[in-house]
Amino acid sequence: MSRKRSIVKTEVAESEASDILKDENHLDELVSEQQDLHNQAASSKAFQSQKASQVSSEDVQLSIKGMQEAHEEELQVLNEQIVSLADESQRAQANIVNMRRRTAEEVKNARKYGTNDLLVQLIPIVDSIEHSIYECIADEHIKDDKRMIAICKGNELVLGMMLDIFAKFGVKQVDPLGEVFDPMQHEAISKRKDKSVKPDTVVEVFRKGYCLHDRVVRSAMVVIADGSS
Repeated sequence: MSRKRSIVKTEVAESEASDILKDENHLDELVSEQQDLHNQAASSKAFQSQKASQVSSEDVQLSIKGMQEAHEEELQVLNEQIVSLADESQRAQANIVNMRRRTAEEVKNARKYGTNDLLVQLIPIVDSIEHSIYECIADEHIKDDKRMIAICKGNELVLGMMLDIFAKFGVKQVDPLGEVFDPMQHEAISKRKDKSVKPDTVVEVFRKGYCLHDRVVRSAMVVIADGSS
């Protein structure tokens, strides 16, 4: 009886030992699985970290590229503004130069032709003096009148003084008798047949002309020779 119990106890102990061994093996398996999960988690975390790093690097590169493009656009706009301002500056300088040139030309013309209006008013007076002198010369009765002769000589003196003053201010009297007709300075009022001179020659001066330097103030009114047969 005692031996039977001992055998039963031995079998129970062996069964318990077997169960303990199974539990230990199961525990090892669980530990191994836990380690595998831990390794997988670590690997996954490293992969995600690497991927995030790559994404972050790409974002930085894209950001840098965008900033470079923006700077290039700003630089292009600035260059265009510089070109535009330079063009405007050149135009302004050209306008200033042209304005100075025009102003200098206007001042020069004002000094050169400033007496034009006064001359226009004085010319008829000179015409009247000349006309009175011609009348005195043409009238035979005046030759015996000392008073009229004195007046005529006085008119000649006044005319000479007037022409001298004209000359000092660049005024020239145009008396084209015997000259070829010049449409720039002469005004033909009629034609006359005259075979003694060449066609278009001035054969009579009806009214003398005047020039202020190179500007015609009044054209000479003339009669020219007719060259037609």
